Amino acid sequence: MKKRISYQPDYIVTPGETITETITFLQMTLTNFAEHMSITEQSLIEIINSTQIISNEIAVKLEKTTGTPANFWISLDRNYSQSKFYCPSFQ
Repeated sequence: MKKRISYQPDYIVTPGETITETITFLQMTLTNFAEHMSITEQSLIEIINSTQIISNEIAVKLEKTTGTPANFWISLDRNYSQSKFYCPSFQ
């Protein structure tokens, strides 16, 4: 019988951190990235700051801009939201 090991990370990576790293990797500015996504720079900043969720529409735009599948962005946002709910000390 295999013993299950529980993994409890002591930090949360926000979707915004991942987006920021992606923007840096792609050597783009916030303005260029927002333009490629066809959203305002303010909307992008709100997503990065986790004050705007990553909707299906935004996830598809992220996929088209980064090449990373939309379901990754949806899952990242959902997991972050759940972590905040279950682990309020991370906020």
